[in-house]
Amino acid sequence: MSRINRLCAAALCAAGLGSFATRALAVDVTLGDQDFTDGQLITLPDFNNASVGEPVPFDRFYGSDPIAGNVYNQSWTFNYAPTAVPAGTIRLGLFDDDSGASGSQLSAFTVDGVDLTALLNTAMEAAANPHSIVRVYTLPLPSTTFGVLADGSATFTLTLSGPSLGSTGKFPGNGAGSDFATLSIVPEPATPSVALCGAALALIRRRK
Repeated sequence: MSRINRLCAAALCAAGLGSFATRALAVDVTLGDQDFTDGQLITLPDFNNASVGEPVPFDRFYGSDPIAGNVYNQSWTFNYAPTAVPAGTIRLGLFDDDSGASGSQLSAFTVDGVDLTALLNTAMEAAANPHSIVRVYTLPLPSTTFGVLADGSATFTLTLSGPSLGSTGKFPGNGAGSDFATLSIVPEPATPSVALCGAALALIRRRK
């Protein structure tokens, strides 16, 4: 922080206005309810029953493991007030992504066209999930996403791929369920103007 900003912050705090100088509230937007915990083993009926009434695609299981080419391929959109975005995370609960199967089970993961596939794929492969497990992934968003997030709308698209795991072995498709998704962004802190600094310092001098 520059000398003038330090003086401004001190002046504003002394004048009872310090919260204006340091305001930087995180924005959390969640779609779907978190019905299950990370690592929880559940059945398909468990997932579908808990998801009834939630927004698409958090309302049910999509795709099918036994059917070739029938994979999870869904999008969802977060809406919030436009803001500059210097940092952010995406937290995603997935049921039955079967990342423990051979090869990669992630075909694509993007936000407004920015490719995040490698980021999520690394997390999925490290987890090596067995069949019917819920996994919660928390991914820091790279700086390449900050520009597209600033407009107040962010559309994430997730597409899985086979092979998947099943009770009888490998399957060619890869269905899955989205339990919930939370986008967290941290707006840039508001900073006082030079004019406001001058007014605050003048107020302090008058009080003295």
